[in-house]
Amino acid sequence: MSKAITDKIWVSFYINNLALWIAQQSLPQFNKQSLPEIPQLGSPHFTEQSQHENSQVPLAIHEHGLVYQANHQALVAGIYPGLGKASALSRCPQLLWIARDPQAESQYLSEQCWWLSRFTPHLCQEDGFLLAEVSRSLKLFGGLQALVQQMLVGFSDPQLCLKIAIACTARAAIWLSRWQTRLPSPKGNEHPDFKNIVFAQEPSTLRQALETIDINCLLSHTETNRQSLNLRMLRDDLALSTLKSLWDLPRKGLRQRLGAKVLLAMDQALGQEADPRTWLEIPEPLRLHRELSFWAEESSHLFKLGQTLIEQACTQLKARKQGLMAITFEFHHRDHGPLSFIKLGMQALCDEARRWCALWEEHLAKTVLREPVIAVSLLGGIAQDMPQASACLFPGPTLNRQLQTSLFERLQARLGRRSMFRIVSIADHRPELAQMLCEMNPDTTSDDKSDDKKPDHHKTVAMLSNNQALGLPRPIWFFDRPIPIQVRSDHPYWQGPLSIVAGPERIETGWWEGQWFARDYFIASDQDDVLYWLYRNRHSTLDQASHQWFIQGCFG
Repeated sequence: MSKAITDKIWVSFYINNLALWIAQQSLPQFNKQSLPEIPQLGSPHFTEQSQHENSQVPLAIHEHGLVYQANHQALVAGIYPGLGKASALSRCPQLLWIARDPQAESQYLSEQCWWLSRFTPHLCQEDGFLLAEVSRSLKLFGGLQALVQQMLVGFSDPQLCLKIAIACTARAAIWLSRWQTRLPSPKGNEHPDFKNIVFAQEPSTLRQALETIDINCLLSHTETNRQSLNLRMLRDDLALSTLKSLWDLPRKGLRQRLGAKVLLAMDQALGQEADPRTWLEIPEPLRLHRELSFWAEESSHLFKLGQTLIEQACTQLKARKQGLMAITFEFHHRDHGPLSFIKLGMQALCDEARRWCALWEEHLAKTVLREPVIAVSLLGGIAQDMPQASACLFPGPTLNRQLQTSLFERLQARLGRRSMFRIVSIADHRPELAQMLCEMNPDTTSDDKSDDKKPDHHKTVAMLSNNQALGLPRPIWFFDRPIPIQVRSDHPYWQGPLSIVAGPERIETGWWEGQWFARDYFIASDQDDVLYWLYRNRHSTLDQASHQWFIQGCFG
Protein backbone atom coordinates (compact mmCIF):
# COMPACT_ATOMS: atom_id res chain seq x y z
CA MET A 1 0.00 0.00 0.00
CA SER A 2 1.54 3.29 -1.14
CA LYS A 3 1.45 6.13 1.37
CA ALA A 4 1.27 8.68 -1.45
CA ILE A 5 -1.97 7.07 -2.64
CA THR A 6 -3.67 6.70 0.74
CA ASP A 7 -2.76 10.06 2.30
CA LYS A 8 -5.81 11.69 0.71
CA ILE A 9 -9.37 11.86 2.00
CA TRP A 10 -12.12 11.10 -0.52
CA VAL A 11 -15.80 11.82 0.07
CA SER A 12 -18.21 9.95 -2.19
CA PHE A 13 -21.84 11.04 -2.67
CA TYR A 14 -24.35 8.55 -4.05
CA ILE A 15 -28.06 9.30 -4.45
CA ASN A 16 -29.81 5.96 -4.30
CA ASN A 17 -33.11 7.22 -5.76
CA LEU A 18 -31.80 9.83 -8.20
CA ALA A 19 -33.66 8.45 -11.23
CA LEU A 20 -36.90 8.38 -9.26
CA TRP A 21 -36.36 11.88 -7.85
CA ILE A 22 -35.70 13.40 -11.27
CA ALA A 23 -38.89 11.88 -12.66
CA GLN A 24 -40.90 13.21 -9.72
CA GLN A 25 -39.58 16.74 -10.28
CA SER A 26 -41.06 16.88 -13.78
CA LEU A 27 -44.28 14.91 -13.25
CA PRO A 28 -47.36 16.98 -12.33
CA GLN A 29 -48.52 14.28 -9.92
CA PHE A 30 -45.69 15.19 -7.56
CA ASN A 31 -46.01 18.94 -7.91
CA LYS A 32 -46.85 20.76 -4.69
CA GLN A 33 -49.66 22.56 -6.47
CA SER A 34 -53.01 21.01 -7.30
CA LEU A 35 -52.38 19.60 -10.74
CA PRO A 36 -54.10 16.99 -12.91
CA GLU A 37 -52.76 13.49 -13.25
CA ILE A 38 -51.86 11.38 -16.27
CA PRO A 39 -54.98 9.36 -17.10
CA GLN A 40 -53.45 6.51 -19.10
CA LEU A 41 -50.21 4.59 -18.75
CA GLY A 42 -47.74 5.28 -21.53
CA SER A 43 -49.49 8.45 -22.68
CA PRO A 44 -47.61 11.70 -21.95
CA HIS A 45 -50.80 13.73 -22.25
CA PHE A 46 -53.09 14.75 -19.44
CA THR A 47 -56.25 16.78 -19.12
CA GLU A 48 -57.62 19.12 -16.49
CA GLN A 49 -60.62 16.93 -15.78
CA SER A 50 -58.65 14.16 -14.07
CA GLN A 51 -57.96 14.64 -10.35
CA HIS A 52 -55.84 12.65 -7.94
CA GLU A 53 -54.13 12.40 -4.60
CA ASN A 54 -50.48 12.99 -5.47
CA SER A 55 -49.24 11.04 -2.47
CA GLN A 56 -50.92 7.85 -3.79
CA VAL A 57 -49.42 7.66 -7.29
CA PRO A 58 -47.35 4.49 -7.90
CA LEU A 59 -44.32 5.22 -10.06
CA ALA A 60 -41.70 2.94 -11.60
CA ILE A 61 -38.57 3.91 -13.51
CA HIS A 62 -37.59 1.36 -16.14
CA GLU A 63 -34.38 0.66 -18.04
CA HIS A 64 -34.11 -1.86 -20.88
CA GLY A 65 -37.71 -2.90 -20.23
CA LEU A 66 -37.13 -3.78 -16.56
CA VAL A 67 -37.97 -1.90 -13.39
CA TYR A 68 -34.95 0.11 -12.25
CA GLN A 69 -36.46 2.02 -9.31
CA ALA A 70 -39.91 2.29 -7.76
CA ASN A 71 -41.45 4.59 -5.19
CA HIS A 72 -43.10 3.47 -1.95
CA GLN A 73 -46.59 3.15 -3.44
CA ALA A 74 -45.26 0.90 -6.21
CA LEU A 75 -43.26 -1.24 -3.79
CA VAL A 76 -46.37 -1.77 -1.67
CA ALA A 77 -48.18 -2.93 -4.82
CA GLY A 78 -45.53 -5.62 -5.39
CA ILE A 79 -43.29 -3.80 -7.87
CA TYR A 80 -39.58 -4.46 -7.39
CA PRO A 81 -36.38 -3.81 -9.41
CA GLY A 82 -35.86 -6.27 -12.24
CA LEU A 83 -39.58 -6.86 -12.86
CA GLY A 84 -40.76 -6.71 -16.49
CA LYS A 85 -43.39 -4.31 -17.79
CA ALA A 86 -46.11 -6.91 -18.31
CA SER A 87 -45.72 -8.30 -14.81
CA ALA A 88 -45.61 -4.82 -13.32
CA LEU A 89 -48.82 -3.72 -15.07
CA SER A 90 -50.62 -6.89 -14.08
CA ARG A 91 -49.82 -6.21 -10.43
CA CYS A 92 -50.53 -2.48 -10.56
CA PRO A 93 -52.63 -1.33 -13.57
CA GLN A 94 -52.46 2.36 -12.53
CA LEU A 95 -48.64 2.28 -12.43
CA LEU A 96 -46.80 5.18 -14.07
CA TRP A 97 -44.15 3.62 -16.32
CA ILE A 98 -41.38 6.19 -16.94
CA ALA A 99 -38.10 5.62 -18.76
CA ARG A 100 -34.85 6.36 -16.96
CA ASP A 101 -33.02 9.50 -18.09
CA PRO A 102 -29.27 8.98 -17.55
CA GLN A 103 -28.49 12.30 -19.21
CA ALA A 104 -30.63 14.20 -16.70
CA GLU A 105 -29.00 12.31 -13.83
CA SER A 106 -25.52 13.17 -15.07
CA GLN A 107 -26.53 16.78 -15.57
CA TYR A 108 -27.90 17.03 -12.04
CA LEU A 109 -24.69 15.63 -10.58
CA SER A 110 -22.65 18.08 -12.65
CA GLU A 111 -24.78 20.91 -11.33
CA GLN A 112 -24.23 19.74 -7.76
CA CYS A 113 -20.51 20.10 -8.38
CA TRP A 114 -21.07 23.85 -8.37
CA TRP A 115 -22.03 23.60 -4.72
CA LEU A 116 -19.21 21.24 -3.79
CA SER A 117 -16.68 23.48 -5.57
CA ARG A 118 -17.21 25.88 -2.70
CA PHE A 119 -15.24 23.49 -0.51
CA THR A 120 -12.69 21.93 -2.85
CA PRO A 121 -11.64 22.30 -6.49
CA HIS A 122 -10.85 18.58 -6.72
CA LEU A 123 -14.14 17.12 -7.92
CA CYS A 124 -14.91 14.29 -10.31
CA GLN A 125 -17.89 12.24 -11.42
CA GLU A 126 -18.13 8.54 -12.21
CA ASP A 127 -21.16 6.36 -13.00
CA GLY A 128 -23.63 8.29 -10.85
CA PHE A 129 -21.17 9.09 -8.06
CA LEU A 130 -19.72 12.44 -7.03
CA LEU A 131 -16.21 12.39 -5.62
CA ALA A 132 -14.53 15.17 -3.66
CA GLU A 133 -10.92 15.08 -2.46
CA VAL A 134 -10.91 17.21 0.71
CA SER A 135 -7.57 16.59 2.42
CA ARG A 136 -6.42 20.16 1.73
CA SER A 137 -9.72 21.71 2.86
CA LEU A 138 -9.98 20.27 6.37
CA LYS A 139 -8.11 23.04 8.15
CA LEU A 140 -9.93 25.80 6.29
CA PHE A 141 -13.41 24.50 7.21
CA GLY A 142 -12.71 23.38 10.76
CA GLY A 143 -12.10 19.67 10.31
CA LEU A 144 -13.77 16.75 8.59
CA GLN A 145 -16.98 16.82 10.61
CA ALA A 146 -17.64 20.53 10.02
CA LEU A 147 -16.74 20.21 6.35
CA VAL A 148 -19.11 17.31 5.66
CA GLN A 149 -21.92 19.04 7.53
CA GLN A 150 -21.57 22.08 5.26
CA MET A 151 -21.44 19.88 2.17
CA LEU A 152 -24.73 18.25 3.15
CA VAL A 153 -26.51 21.61 2.90
CA GLY A 154 -26.43 21.33 -0.90
CA PHE A 155 -28.40 18.05 -0.70
CA SER A 156 -31.12 19.39 1.56
CA ASP A 157 -34.09 18.00 -0.39
CA PRO A 158 -35.72 15.51 2.00
CA GLN A 159 -36.78 13.29 -0.91
CA LEU A 160 -33.17 12.51 -1.82
CA CYS A 161 -31.83 9.24 -0.44
CA LEU A 162 -28.19 10.30 -0.07
CA LYS A 163 -25.44 7.87 0.92
CA ILE A 164 -21.97 9.14 1.78
CA ALA A 165 -18.70 7.33 2.35
CA ILE A 166 -15.33 8.70 3.45
CA ALA A 167 -12.23 6.69 2.57
CA CYS A 168 -8.54 7.14 1.83
CA THR A 169 -8.93 5.93 -1.79
CA ALA A 170 -11.43 7.02 -4.41
CA ARG A 171 -12.47 3.51 -5.44
CA ALA A 172 -13.09 2.47 -1.84
CA ALA A 173 -15.22 5.57 -1.22
CA ILE A 174 -17.35 4.76 -4.27
CA TRP A 175 -17.91 1.14 -3.31
CA LEU A 176 -18.62 1.92 0.33
CA SER A 177 -21.20 4.59 -0.50
CA ARG A 178 -23.03 2.22 -2.84
CA TRP A 179 -22.75 -1.21 -1.25
CA GLN A 180 -21.86 -0.86 2.43
CA THR A 181 -24.50 -0.16 5.05
CA ARG A 182 -22.49 1.50 7.82
CA LEU A 183 -19.19 1.20 9.66
CA PRO A 184 -18.43 2.49 13.16
CA SER A 185 -17.65 6.20 13.13
CA PRO A 186 -14.15 7.20 14.19
CA LYS A 187 -13.78 8.74 17.61
CA GLY A 188 -14.94 12.33 17.70
CA ASN A 189 -17.38 11.99 14.80
CA GLU A 190 -20.41 10.74 16.73
CA HIS A 191 -22.81 13.30 15.29
CA PRO A 192 -26.47 12.85 14.24
CA ASP A 193 -25.69 13.98 10.68
CA PHE A 194 -23.08 11.20 10.42
CA LYS A 195 -25.42 8.30 11.15
CA ASN A 196 -25.67 7.33 7.44
CA ILE A 197 -22.03 7.99 6.58
CA VAL A 198 -19.52 5.17 6.13
CA PHE A 199 -15.99 5.85 7.39
CA ALA A 200 -12.81 4.12 6.19
CA GLN A 201 -10.33 6.95 6.15
CA GLU A 202 -7.53 5.08 7.90
CA PRO A 203 -5.37 2.87 5.59
CA SER A 204 -5.04 0.26 8.34
CA THR A 205 -8.81 -0.35 8.41
CA LEU A 206 -9.42 -0.11 4.66
CA ARG A 207 -9.20 -3.82 3.84
CA GLN A 208 -11.47 -4.76 6.72
CA ALA A 209 -14.04 -2.16 5.61
CA LEU A 210 -14.12 -3.55 2.07
CA GLU A 211 -14.30 -7.25 2.95
CA THR A 212 -18.11 -7.38 3.11
CA ILE A 213 -18.71 -5.43 -0.12
CA ASP A 214 -20.78 -7.37 -2.67
CA ILE A 215 -18.80 -8.39 -5.75
CA ASN A 216 -21.51 -6.87 -7.94
CA CYS A 217 -19.48 -3.68 -7.53
CA LEU A 218 -17.08 -5.19 -10.08
CA LEU A 219 -19.68 -5.58 -12.85
CA SER A 220 -18.91 -2.13 -14.27
CA HIS A 221 -15.24 -3.13 -14.62
CA THR A 222 -15.77 -6.26 -16.72
CA GLU A 223 -14.90 -5.88 -20.40
CA THR A 224 -16.90 -8.69 -22.02
CA ASN A 225 -20.19 -10.47 -21.48
CA ARG A 226 -18.27 -13.65 -20.72
CA GLN A 227 -16.47 -11.95 -17.84
CA SER A 228 -19.79 -10.65 -16.50
CA LEU A 229 -21.27 -14.16 -16.62
CA ASN A 230 -18.22 -15.55 -14.82
CA LEU A 231 -18.63 -12.95 -12.08
CA ARG A 232 -22.29 -13.82 -11.62
CA MET A 233 -21.42 -17.52 -11.56
CA LEU A 234 -18.89 -16.94 -8.78
CA ARG A 235 -21.54 -15.14 -6.77
CA ASP A 236 -24.62 -17.26 -7.42
CA ASP A 237 -23.20 -20.76 -7.98
CA LEU A 238 -20.06 -20.77 -5.83
CA ALA A 239 -21.35 -18.42 -3.08
CA LEU A 240 -18.33 -16.15 -3.45
CA SER A 241 -20.37 -13.01 -2.85
CA THR A 242 -17.92 -10.66 -1.10
CA LEU A 243 -14.60 -9.08 -1.98
CA LYS A 244 -12.92 -11.02 0.82
CA SER A 245 -13.80 -14.28 -0.90
CA LEU A 246 -12.16 -13.06 -4.12
CA TRP A 247 -9.02 -11.87 -2.36
CA ASP A 248 -8.51 -15.42 -1.08
CA LEU A 249 -8.47 -16.83 -4.65
CA PRO A 250 -5.36 -17.06 -6.86
CA ARG A 251 -4.91 -13.83 -8.85
CA LYS A 252 -3.91 -15.69 -12.02
CA GLY A 253 -7.21 -17.53 -12.15
CA LEU A 254 -9.18 -14.35 -11.45
CA ARG A 255 -7.37 -12.56 -14.26
CA GLN A 256 -8.32 -15.31 -16.71
CA ARG A 257 -11.97 -15.34 -15.69
CA LEU A 258 -12.69 -11.69 -14.85
CA GLY A 259 -10.07 -9.71 -16.75
CA ALA A 260 -7.28 -7.35 -15.81
CA LYS A 261 -9.56 -4.35 -15.21
CA VAL A 262 -11.33 -6.11 -12.35
CA LEU A 263 -8.05 -6.83 -10.58
CA LEU A 264 -6.90 -3.27 -11.21
CA ALA A 265 -10.07 -1.90 -9.59
CA MET A 266 -9.57 -4.14 -6.55
CA ASP A 267 -5.97 -2.96 -6.20
CA GLN A 268 -7.01 0.68 -6.59
CA ALA A 269 -9.56 0.29 -3.82
CA LEU A 270 -6.81 -0.97 -1.47
CA GLY A 271 -4.38 1.75 -2.48
CA GLN A 272 -1.98 -0.70 -4.14
CA GLU A 273 -2.34 0.91 -7.57
CA ALA A 274 -2.70 4.54 -8.60
CA ASP A 275 -6.20 5.76 -9.47
CA PRO A 276 -5.73 8.95 -11.55
CA ARG A 277 -8.75 11.25 -11.82
CA THR A 278 -9.67 14.10 -14.13
CA TRP A 279 -11.09 17.08 -12.25
CA LEU A 280 -14.36 18.53 -13.43
CA GLU A 281 -14.50 21.99 -14.96
CA ILE A 282 -17.56 24.09 -14.18
CA PRO A 283 -19.17 25.13 -17.49
CA GLU A 284 -19.91 28.73 -18.49
CA PRO A 285 -22.39 30.32 -18.76
CA LEU A 286 -25.01 29.08 -16.34
CA ARG A 287 -27.54 26.88 -18.14
CA LEU A 288 -29.90 24.28 -16.70
CA HIS A 289 -32.19 22.10 -18.80
CA ARG A 290 -34.93 19.63 -17.90
CA GLU A 291 -37.03 17.40 -20.11
CA LEU A 292 -40.62 16.87 -19.00
CA SER A 293 -42.22 13.45 -18.73
CA PHE A 294 -45.58 14.93 -19.73
CA TRP A 295 -47.10 17.66 -21.88
CA ALA A 296 -47.62 20.74 -19.75
CA GLU A 297 -50.64 22.55 -21.14
CA GLU A 298 -51.01 25.04 -18.28
CA SER A 299 -48.32 27.37 -17.02
CA SER A 300 -49.05 26.38 -13.41
CA HIS A 301 -47.79 22.87 -14.18
CA LEU A 302 -44.29 24.31 -14.61
CA PHE A 303 -44.05 26.07 -11.26
CA LYS A 304 -42.40 23.28 -9.24
CA LEU A 305 -39.90 22.48 -11.99
CA GLY A 306 -38.95 26.13 -12.37
CA GLN A 307 -38.60 26.45 -8.61
CA THR A 308 -36.23 23.48 -8.57
CA LEU A 309 -34.12 24.97 -11.37
CA ILE A 310 -33.90 28.30 -9.54
CA GLU A 311 -32.81 26.62 -6.32
CA GLN A 312 -30.10 24.70 -8.16
CA ALA A 313 -28.95 27.85 -9.96
CA CYS A 314 -28.73 29.82 -6.72
CA THR A 315 -26.81 26.97 -5.11
CA GLN A 316 -24.27 27.19 -7.90
CA LEU A 317 -24.08 30.96 -7.61
CA LYS A 318 -23.47 30.79 -3.87
CA ALA A 319 -20.69 28.30 -4.48
CA ARG A 320 -18.92 30.86 -6.65
CA LYS A 321 -19.98 33.87 -4.53
CA GLN A 322 -21.65 35.40 -7.56
CA GLY A 323 -25.07 36.80 -8.36
CA LEU A 324 -27.34 37.52 -11.32
CA MET A 325 -29.55 40.41 -12.28
CA ALA A 326 -31.49 38.52 -14.97
CA ILE A 327 -32.70 34.96 -15.53
CA THR A 328 -34.47 33.74 -18.67
CA PHE A 329 -36.68 30.67 -18.88
CA GLU A 330 -37.04 29.00 -22.28
CA PHE A 331 -40.07 26.82 -23.01
CA HIS A 332 -39.63 24.12 -25.66
CA HIS A 333 -43.00 23.30 -27.20
CA ARG A 334 -44.47 20.08 -28.52
CA ASP A 335 -44.67 21.39 -32.10
CA HIS A 336 -40.93 22.27 -32.04
CA GLY A 337 -41.86 25.80 -33.07
CA PRO A 338 -40.43 29.07 -31.77
CA LEU A 339 -39.44 29.06 -28.13
CA SER A 340 -41.39 30.99 -25.51
CA PHE A 341 -39.58 33.06 -22.92
CA ILE A 342 -40.10 34.41 -19.42
CA LYS A 343 -37.53 36.97 -18.32
CA LEU A 344 -36.96 37.70 -14.65
CA GLY A 345 -35.10 40.84 -13.66
CA MET A 346 -33.68 42.16 -10.41
CA GLN A 347 -32.67 45.68 -9.44
CA ALA A 348 -29.36 44.41 -8.01
CA LEU A 349 -27.24 41.26 -7.99
CA CYS A 350 -29.09 38.44 -6.28
CA ASP A 351 -28.32 34.85 -5.31
CA GLU A 352 -31.38 34.24 -3.12
CA ALA A 353 -33.69 31.52 -4.41
CA ARG A 354 -36.59 32.92 -2.38
CA ARG A 355 -36.60 36.25 -4.25
CA TRP A 356 -36.18 34.65 -7.67
CA CYS A 357 -38.98 32.15 -6.96
CA ALA A 358 -41.29 35.00 -5.95
CA LEU A 359 -40.73 36.68 -9.33
CA TRP A 360 -41.08 33.34 -11.12
CA GLU A 361 -44.47 32.80 -9.48
CA GLU A 362 -45.68 36.28 -10.44
CA HIS A 363 -44.61 36.01 -14.09
CA LEU A 364 -45.86 32.44 -14.48
CA ALA A 365 -49.32 33.40 -13.22
CA LYS A 366 -49.70 35.80 -16.16
CA THR A 367 -48.29 33.44 -18.80
CA VAL A 368 -50.50 31.61 -21.29
CA LEU A 369 -48.78 28.79 -23.17
CA ARG A 370 -49.34 28.81 -26.92
CA GLU A 371 -48.54 25.07 -27.14
CA PRO A 372 -47.88 22.29 -24.60
CA VAL A 373 -44.36 22.44 -23.17
CA ILE A 374 -42.06 19.41 -23.29
CA ALA A 375 -38.84 20.92 -21.86
CA VAL A 376 -37.70 23.92 -19.82
CA SER A 377 -34.31 25.65 -19.84
CA LEU A 378 -32.93 28.22 -17.41
CA LEU A 379 -30.38 30.67 -18.78
CA GLY A 380 -28.42 32.91 -16.46
CA GLY A 381 -27.30 36.36 -17.46
CA ILE A 382 -23.88 37.79 -16.75
CA ALA A 383 -22.74 36.46 -13.38
CA GLN A 384 -20.85 38.99 -11.29
CA ASP A 385 -19.13 38.80 -7.95
CA MET A 386 -21.50 39.44 -5.08
CA PRO A 387 -20.49 42.22 -2.68
CA GLN A 388 -19.61 40.60 0.62
CA ALA A 389 -21.06 42.29 3.70
CA SER A 390 -21.16 41.35 7.35
CA ALA A 391 -24.51 40.28 8.76
CA CYS A 392 -26.19 42.63 11.25
CA LEU A 393 -27.41 41.50 14.65
CA PHE A 394 -30.34 43.93 14.66
CA PRO A 395 -32.50 45.15 11.74
CA GLY A 396 -31.23 48.36 10.24
CA PRO A 397 -31.38 50.48 7.09
CA THR A 398 -29.79 47.71 5.03
CA LEU A 399 -32.51 45.20 5.91
CA ASN A 400 -35.23 47.79 5.31
CA ARG A 401 -33.77 48.58 1.91
CA GLN A 402 -33.65 44.89 1.00
CA LEU A 403 -37.30 44.44 1.97
CA GLN A 404 -38.23 47.54 -0.01
CA THR A 405 -36.31 46.31 -3.03
CA SER A 406 -37.99 42.89 -2.85
CA LEU A 407 -41.42 44.55 -2.65
CA PHE A 408 -40.76 46.75 -5.68
CA GLU A 409 -39.51 43.78 -7.69
CA ARG A 410 -42.66 41.78 -6.97
CA LEU A 411 -44.91 44.73 -7.77
CA GLN A 412 -43.14 45.25 -11.07
CA ALA A 413 -43.48 41.55 -11.88
CA ARG A 414 -47.20 41.63 -11.08
CA LEU A 415 -48.17 45.01 -12.54
CA GLY A 416 -45.58 45.32 -15.29
CA ARG A 417 -42.32 47.21 -15.43
CA ARG A 418 -43.99 50.24 -17.03
CA SER A 419 -46.49 50.57 -14.20
CA MET A 420 -44.11 51.80 -11.48
CA PHE A 421 -42.05 54.96 -11.76
CA ARG A 422 -39.94 57.28 -9.68
CA ILE A 423 -39.35 61.00 -9.95
CA VAL A 424 -35.95 62.10 -11.22
CA SER A 425 -34.78 65.70 -10.96
CA ILE A 426 -33.55 67.50 -14.10
CA ALA A 427 -31.10 70.41 -14.15
CA ASP A 428 -33.70 72.98 -15.19
CA HIS A 429 -35.20 75.83 -13.13
CA ARG A 430 -38.62 75.59 -14.79
CA PRO A 431 -40.83 73.41 -12.57
CA GLU A 432 -42.57 71.82 -15.57
CA LEU A 433 -39.20 70.59 -16.85
CA ALA A 434 -37.34 70.09 -13.58
CA GLN A 435 -38.46 66.50 -13.09
CA MET A 436 -39.45 63.45 -15.08
CA LEU A 437 -40.72 59.93 -14.51
CA CYS A 438 -38.56 56.87 -15.13
CA GLU A 439 -38.72 53.20 -14.19
CA MET A 440 -38.58 52.42 -10.50
CA ASN A 441 -35.13 51.62 -9.18
CA PRO A 442 -35.25 50.72 -5.50
CA ASP A 443 -31.53 51.27 -5.06
CA THR A 444 -31.94 54.98 -5.72
CA THR A 445 -34.81 55.47 -3.29
CA SER A 446 -34.09 56.82 0.13
CA ASP A 447 -35.34 55.47 3.41
CA ASP A 448 -38.23 57.56 4.67
CA LYS A 449 -38.35 58.29 8.36
CA SER A 450 -41.85 58.26 9.73
CA ASP A 451 -43.03 60.58 12.49
CA ASP A 452 -46.24 60.12 14.40
CA LYS A 453 -46.56 63.86 15.02
CA LYS A 454 -48.38 66.17 12.62
CA PRO A 455 -45.80 67.79 10.31
CA ASP A 456 -45.25 71.53 10.88
CA HIS A 457 -45.33 72.87 7.30
CA HIS A 458 -44.76 76.45 8.39
CA LYS A 459 -41.64 75.51 10.31
CA THR A 460 -40.29 73.50 7.37
CA VAL A 461 -40.98 76.27 4.87
CA ALA A 462 -39.44 78.89 7.13
CA MET A 463 -36.32 76.78 7.63
CA LEU A 464 -35.84 76.25 3.91
CA SER A 465 -36.65 79.84 3.06
CA ASN A 466 -33.78 81.05 5.24
CA ASN A 467 -31.41 79.22 2.92
CA GLN A 468 -31.64 81.25 -0.27
CA ALA A 469 -29.39 78.80 -2.12
CA LEU A 470 -31.97 76.03 -1.79
CA GLY A 471 -34.95 78.16 -2.75
CA LEU A 472 -38.47 77.10 -1.87
CA PRO A 473 -39.34 73.45 -1.48
CA ARG A 474 -41.09 71.84 -4.43
CA PRO A 475 -44.36 69.91 -4.15
CA ILE A 476 -44.65 66.26 -5.08
CA TRP A 477 -48.08 66.71 -6.70
CA PHE A 478 -47.93 68.86 -9.82
CA PHE A 479 -51.10 69.59 -11.77
CA ASP A 480 -51.15 68.69 -15.44
CA ARG A 481 -51.68 72.34 -16.28
CA PRO A 482 -51.49 75.47 -14.09
CA ILE A 483 -54.95 76.50 -12.88
CA PRO A 484 -55.74 80.24 -13.05
CA ILE A 485 -57.13 81.61 -9.77
CA GLN A 486 -58.80 84.86 -8.78
CA VAL A 487 -57.49 87.71 -6.65
CA ARG A 488 -59.71 89.15 -3.93
CA SER A 489 -58.58 92.00 -1.70
CA ASP A 490 -55.09 91.70 -3.17
CA HIS A 491 -54.89 88.05 -2.03
CA PRO A 492 -55.11 84.93 -4.18
CA TYR A 493 -58.39 83.10 -3.82
CA TRP A 494 -59.04 79.40 -4.64
CA GLN A 495 -61.84 77.57 -2.85
CA GLY A 496 -61.31 80.15 -0.13
CA PRO A 497 -58.73 82.81 0.71
CA LEU A 498 -55.07 81.80 0.54
CA SER A 499 -52.43 83.30 2.79
CA ILE A 500 -48.84 83.59 1.59
CA VAL A 501 -46.48 81.53 3.75
CA ALA A 502 -43.20 81.87 1.86
CA GLY A 503 -41.87 83.59 -1.19
CA PRO A 504 -41.39 85.03 -3.58
CA GLU A 505 -38.83 82.96 -5.44
CA ARG A 506 -38.14 84.53 -8.80
CA ILE A 507 -37.39 82.32 -11.78
CA GLU A 508 -36.33 83.88 -15.08
CA THR A 509 -35.10 81.52 -17.76
CA GLY A 510 -35.83 80.09 -21.20
CA TRP A 511 -34.86 83.21 -23.15
CA TRP A 512 -32.49 81.22 -25.39
CA GLU A 513 -35.41 79.06 -26.54
CA GLY A 514 -37.51 82.04 -27.58
CA GLN A 515 -39.94 81.56 -24.68
CA TRP A 516 -39.41 84.10 -21.93
CA PHE A 517 -40.11 82.53 -18.54
CA ALA A 518 -40.53 85.07 -15.70
CA ARG A 519 -42.48 84.06 -12.61
CA ASP A 520 -42.58 84.76 -8.89
CA TYR A 521 -43.34 81.58 -6.94
CA PHE A 522 -45.04 81.47 -3.55
CA ILE A 523 -46.19 78.91 -1.03
CA ALA A 524 -49.66 79.58 0.31
CA SER A 525 -51.93 77.84 2.76
CA ASP A 526 -55.70 77.68 3.03
CA GLN A 527 -57.91 77.54 6.09
CA ASP A 528 -57.29 73.78 6.45
CA ASP A 529 -53.51 74.28 6.53
CA VAL A 530 -53.08 72.72 3.08
CA LEU A 531 -50.03 74.09 1.29
CA TYR A 532 -50.22 75.09 -2.39
CA TRP A 533 -47.57 76.03 -4.93
CA LEU A 534 -48.50 79.37 -6.61
CA TYR A 535 -46.88 81.66 -9.09
CA ARG A 536 -47.57 85.10 -10.53
CA ASN A 537 -46.60 86.07 -14.05
CA ARG A 538 -44.37 89.11 -14.11
CA HIS A 539 -45.19 90.09 -17.70
CA SER A 540 -49.00 89.85 -17.53
CA THR A 541 -50.92 92.41 -19.53
CA LEU A 542 -53.72 94.55 -18.10
CA ASP A 543 -56.30 92.36 -19.83
CA GLN A 544 -54.94 89.36 -17.97
CA ALA A 545 -54.64 91.08 -14.60
CA SER A 546 -57.48 89.06 -13.10
CA HIS A 547 -55.77 85.81 -14.09
CA GLN A 548 -52.14 86.61 -13.42
CA TRP A 549 -52.07 84.16 -10.48
CA PHE A 550 -51.91 80.41 -11.07
CA ILE A 551 -51.85 77.39 -8.81
CA GLN A 552 -49.46 74.72 -10.09
CA GLY A 553 -49.17 72.09 -7.37
CA CYS A 554 -50.05 70.89 -3.92
CA PHE A 555 -47.88 69.67 -1.05
CA GLY A 556 -48.71 66.31 0.48
